[in-house]
Amino acid sequence: MRATIQHRIGGVLGGGIILAQFIVARQIGAAPFLGMLVTAGVVTSILLDHFGWIGFERHPATIWRIFGGLLMIGGVALVAML
Repeated sequence: MRATIQHRIGGVLGGGIILAQFIVARQIGAAPFLGMLVTAGVVTSILLDHFGWIGFERHPATIWRIFGGLLMIGGVALVAML
């Protein structure tokens, strides 16, 4: 087995997401949970692109990308409150 540390961390995090889905999604509902999961992915991708972390090509976080991330956060907040 030649798994790098990134593979091992990814496996642990993937298992953590599944565990969170079983525990948290039942408490807050499927829509807010999945909305938060997708929004977290988008916000993280904006940061990865902007700073060029883990080998990504740098793409600046323009006002439109930031605005899109904020809209997603607002959308999840609306889904969770209603």
